[in-house]
Amino acid sequence: MAATSDRTISWYRVPIDPQELAVLNQRSNGKGMVQTGGYLAILIATGVGAYLSWLWLPWYVTLAALFLHGTVRHFTINAVHELVHGTVFRTAGLNDFFVNIFSFLGWHNHRFFWGSHSEHHKFTLHPPDDLEVVLPATQTIRAFVKTAVIDPAQLWQKIKDHSRFARGRFKGEWPEHLFPENDVNRRRQVSQWARVILIGHAAIAIVSLASGQWIIPIIVSLAPFIAGWLFFLCNNTQHCGLVDNVEDFRICCRTIYLNPVVRFLYWHMNYHTEHHMYAAVPCYNLARLHQAVRHEMPPTLNGLLETWVQIGHIMTRQKHDPSYQYVQPLPGQNKSDAPLTTAAGDKTSNTADVSSEQPSEQPPRKFRRWECSVCGFIYDEALGLPEEGIAPGTAWEEIPEDWCCPDCGVSKSDFEMVEITERCEAA
Repeated sequence: MAATSDRTISWYRVPIDPQELAVLNQRSNGKGMVQTGGYLAILIATGVGAYLSWLWLPWYVTLAALFLHGTVRHFTINAVHELVHGTVFRTAGLNDFFVNIFSFLGWHNHRFFWGSHSEHHKFTLHPPDDLEVVLPATQTIRAFVKTAVIDPAQLWQKIKDHSRFARGRFKGEWPEHLFPENDVNRRRQVSQWARVILIGHAAIAIVSLASGQWIIPIIVSLAPFIAGWLFFLCNNTQHCGLVDNVEDFRICCRTIYLNPVVRFLYWHMNYHTEHHMYAAVPCYNLARLHQAVRHEMPPTLNGLLETWVQIGHIMTRQKHDPSYQYVQPLPGQNKSDAPLTTAAGDKTSNTADVSSEQPSEQPPRKFRRWECSVCGFIYDEALGLPEEGIAPGTAWEEIPEDWCCPDCGVSKSDFEMVEITERCEAA
């Protein structure tokens, strides 16, 4: 487990009726298959189309087909993102199965990604606890052009990263924070998947080239580095130009409207504020969640053009004033409702004294901390949750099965919590 921070963020979330949230949190194998199977079908169709055009049609048609396939292929990271959250399918095994497929196709190490992304959810834009996204994130026309057609530098970076992990090397502030040296098991998982990616894509290239099918490694292995224009325009809208070190997702995340086709390819992550606010809601229910909370949301930008016009203005101003950050307007907000403040410091340091009544001859009592694998909420047995009637010292097993995570709303009986630490209280 990543080296845990003592800091907790008191995130403001738009209140929603618990029963309505429970409905929105419901995962469906049917809806999950529509999203996952539909996206996979698009990948297969465009990939087969590129292959057939290579066999029978002029070269320029093949280039166009490859460009189309690369365009949709870039969104494999959004598929991985949703599947590692475990919210797409009701059946956990289906999430695990498809995350492996999309991770391989996109050269993504989902083991490393989840280590990083779970921290991003807990500490969104609060460095150094979140280094997945760091502001200011400057986006330029040059950066867009670089990735819009073909990006060999990104391929080379992927090869270097996977090679480093495959050899068990986790150098750098963020990898070392996420996977400390004593976390042998999780490091091994990252290394093993890095080897799968490198060996698998190398094998595809060798077999295909030996058989004269040189187009196959281009379609299977190189497509994630072709035609990244649409992904660039979608994914970089999430936090760009907004405010860091605040406790309100509505101010540090951006929600936009997209047309149904792009929204489907993007796995509905245009509702990014809502996703951060209630991470247990499956992507196919985010539009409904948006309707439930929109009365307290900033104005929603309509489409990529309007969004990038706003980002462009922010980037221009930041050139002259690097400290400038755009604060999204909230409807009729009073300062006491959701104050724009930096996150509080250590809120877990006041450990409850739960051992003073124990006889000295008894062994020290062990308390554990449990982390919600969906949103990152931490339950500390020593502290309990007095505001919810759970006394300090209450073991995880003693919490009622119908208890729900106070942050994302998943129930204890419906979603597994992950034990992250064990500590002793003096007798």
